Amino acid sequence: MIHWPIFSSLRVRFVLLAVLGVLPALALLLYSASEQRDDAIVSARDEAQRFVRLAVADQQRLIESSNQLLAVVSRFPELSGDNPAACQDLLSSLTAEYPVYANIGVIELDGDLRCSALPGEADESLFDRTYFQRALDTKTFSVGDFQVGRITNRATLNVAYPVLDSQGNVVEVLYAAIDLAELNTFASEEELPEDSFLVVLDRNGTVLIRNPEPEAWVGESLRRTPVVERIITEQTGFAEIADSDGRDFLFVYAPLLGAQGPPRAFLVLAQPREIVLASANQTFNRHLGRLGVVSILALVAAWVGADVFARRGPANRKRLVGRLYDAFNTGDTHDLDGIVARDFIDHHPNPGQQPGVAGRREVISRFRSAFPDGTLDPQSMAVDGHTVVAWVTLTGTHVGDFFGVPPSGEEVQAKGIETFQLEKGKIAEGWSVFAELRPVLASPSIRPGPSETPGEERSAGA
Repeated sequence: MIHWPIFSSLRVRFVLLAVLGVLPALALLLYSASEQRDDAIVSARDEAQRFVRLAVADQQRLIESSNQLLAVVSRFPELSGDNPAACQDLLSSLTAEYPVYANIGVIELDGDLRCSALPGEADESLFDRTYFQRALDTKTFSVGDFQVGRITNRATLNVAYPVLDSQGNVVEVLYAAIDLAELNTFASEEELPEDSFLVVLDRNGTVLIRNPEPEAWVGESLRRTPVVERIITEQTGFAEIADSDGRDFLFVYAPLLGAQGPPRAFLVLAQPREIVLASANQTFNRHLGRLGVVSILALVAAWVGADVFARRGPANRKRLVGRLYDAFNTGDTHDLDGIVARDFIDHHPNPGQQPGVAGRREVISRFRSAFPDGTLDPQSMAVDGHTVVAWVTLTGTHVGDFFGVPPSGEEVQAKGIETFQLEKGKIAEGWSVFAELRPVLASPSIRPGPSETPGEERSAGA
């Protein structure tokens, strides 16, 4: 048997143990970072899909409102052919009052534009327009194609309302051009994610609107680009594709409502991948730095006095942390001043949380309100000098708001890892990392990550 004299040193053995202790933490950190990145992408995708659904729903709302508006306007006497000036004045006042419409006009049966809100366009023929032909054929409110209007020179979705005589015959068609630039207003109100852009493409892949930088993109054909080919093929979905400059983007897309049949336009929301992952990467770098510092300190401590630290009452420190969990499980905070330092530092505070021991009381109170039957079960603890690490399981019925997390009414569970720094017999600092709350019947995976990452779980523990 080979004998290595260096391993006979107690210090070297402790250093090796410290190194072996860091390796699982490093592996967990790398795994956690991967999970956090995946969660960030899922969260960004879900938020983008929510935005796209809202935008499509807003477009449908405009179509339905247009039907009601045109039905009312069709009864106004000013639309008769006797007074074109009065007709134009009426329609101009309507577009001024409802700027969502690029134009409103009256089309005669031969397709000639009799009057419209925009002046000087009365001789324009719109006979070939889809919305006009469909209104004549169906004698009902009709929706046309997405187009760049001949009169407005703007990207619009036109709708038409046929005006019928007493025998049910069409005598003229009233139409409205819904300005797609309204989507820019919607995007501004909903606040697009950083460096994201919103695009409406027609069925041929030509840009109808873009927010931001519309001047540089409107009218450009993107048909031969991989992402547009995929959008036209799949119509609805999510994709991670690099643009022409090699920059990775996350795309969410869905068809906009238009004429019946195949989609005639697509709404696309794109987000840079590095922006989506920025918070997760910052969290990883921060934790990696912490792990490096902790590793160095652990090595120094192991070399200089591991034997001393190993004998400094680890059982008492576990009991102190256990008392903190007892306060969470019972709601009794009378002895909290004897457990937590007055100037306790929470490195992962919840939004709006008070500092110090008062913040601990607040978290406990809100925990009991959100989870009346809730428990924080420290399944195991490890002590390293004045540091206590606890592997905790949160279980309870989620019936109340918990720092912005709405109640689900379900029995939920979350795994967590908490680290506490003890000074002068009290808990002076804490780091709390919990996975997202999941129903107990689900099969959760531990995906620790602090609450700094958008869309991730909040710190829910002690």
